Amino acid sequence: MADTDDIWGLAIQEALASSPAGEIILSTLELRHSSFKNLQGVPEPIRVVCDFGILLEEGVPDIYGFEMKLEDEAPTDAGETVKFVSCMFDFELPAQQEGSLPTVEIKLDNVTRIVSKYLDDAVELSEEVEVTYREYLSTDLTSPQFILGGMTISSVKSTVFSVTATASFADLVNRNFPGKLYRPQEFRGLIAS
Repeated sequence: MADTDDIWGLAIQEALASSPAGEIILSTLELRHSSFKNLQGVPEPIRVVCDFGILLEEGVPDIYGFEMKLEDEAPTDAGETVKFVSCMFDFELPAQQEGSLPTVEIKLDNVTRIVSKYLDDAVELSEEVEVTYREYLSTDLTSPQFILGGMTISSVKSTVFSVTATASFADLVNRNFPGKLYRPQEFRGLIAS
C-alpha cells in the first residue's frame, strides 16, 4: 500500500469508483497456525484467492491460483511473492453496530477437504488461528491494495461441502479505526497555538 495510514490504496479506490473494464478485485485469505504444514513438514499458512486463477502447477491435481507479493509488514513471508490457491469463499466485512464487537463470517468451499484437515489439526493445540484478508487488483499483483488483519477464528462449523468460521479482532480496544492516524505534521489544527 502506498500509505500505511490509508484503509484502501489509491489504485483500488479508483477501481471501486470507476469500475474500469478488465479490472478485477482479487479477494484473498491467509490462515496461520503452527500446525499448518506443507508436504515437507514446514509450517506454511493456508493462502487462498477467490478466483479461478491460472495454472500454477501441473500434476494431479492441477493447482490454479495466482502468485502475489505480500506487504513488507506481513506476519509471514514479508515482502515475498507467494502462491494463493484458487478456492471460492465468502467474506463479509465486519458491521459497525453500537454495543457489539464486530465479527467476520468466512465461508470456504471445502471441495478437496484440505481446509477441514488443517482445522482438525489446529483444534488439538490451544493456539488460535490467525486470519488476514487482502484485496489485490488483477492488473497489479505486486502489492495488496487493502489489508484487514488482526483477526482470530473464534468458532468453526465444518461440513463435507464447506467450512464456515467466525473471526473476531484480537485486540480491538487498542486498534485505531478506521486506521488513519491524525498526526500534527499533517493536521496543523491539532497543534495548540
